[in-house]
Amino acid sequence: MTTSLPVAALVVLGTLIVILGLFAAGEISVTVVGLVAIAVGGVLDLAGRRAG
Repeated sequence: MTTSLPVAALVVLGTLIVILGLFAAGEISVTVVGLVAIAVGGVLDLAGRRAG
């Protein structure tokens, strides 16, 4: 299973944002931004697999 570098970077950054949002910032809005980044990474990965 291979993923493109932008998708992997988006998922990793989204995970870091979620962790920081939950523990460091303590804000739900920051956590939601991270979850959206992970979801967008997943959608881009699926779209890339179907197109390729």
